[in-house]
Amino acid sequence: FAAYVDNLTEFRKKMGKLSHLHLVGEEVVGTASIYGLDLSKLIFSGKDAGVGGEALSQQFRQQFGIELEMAAGSYALALSSVMDSRENFARLARAAETIDRAADEAPVRDDTEKDALLHLPQVMRLSAAEDAPWEELPLPDTAGRISAEWIYLYPPGIPLAAPGERIVPELLAQLERYRRQGMSLEGTRDLTGEKLRVVCETPGK
Repeated sequence: FAAYVDNLTEFRKKMGKLSHLHLVGEEVVGTASIYGLDLSKLIFSGKDAGVGGEALSQQFRQQFGIELEMAAGSYALALSSVMDSRENFARLARAAETIDRAADEAPVRDDTEKDALLHLPQVMRLSAAEDAPWEELPLPDTAGRISAEWIYLYPPGIPLAAPGERIVPELLAQLERYRRQGMSLEGTRDLTGEKLRVVCETPGK
């Protein structure tokens, strides 16, 4: 296991030198309700390279014979494990470095630049919101309401809204963009992702 940790640490250091591709790291911990990071999950963001997650995944597959776990929006996800050798990590690093250098020729920024993580106002304790009476509404009708459940974006498994946070119009616009990009919104009881449970609030409060 120690060898795996060393290989993973070395790989992440190499990826920190990329100019356009970005490997999500511990910088996201403490933002947008993110309390920890599984470093074995290698989440590549292509937004600064002007490439979407699916196109990025195809480059790894077609040019280097590397099959990633999944892709959506501007992200592509590779999973690592203790079974991965030093050479496995080196091969993935060479592929990422090659894709990154290719972006130097014509870097393009797409509209994913608008999708920075939002910091929603927390107006109730999480436990209180989860236990409160709720009603289920179509997502477009939830602006200004307090969420009674989680909304996750997968990949990379980032919570976009938590129980007790107030839904803002900017979040709804962001969710609609993610849906158009084919990303999966999870965490809601409504498996279609089209409805959200919100806290029943007393008028005037």
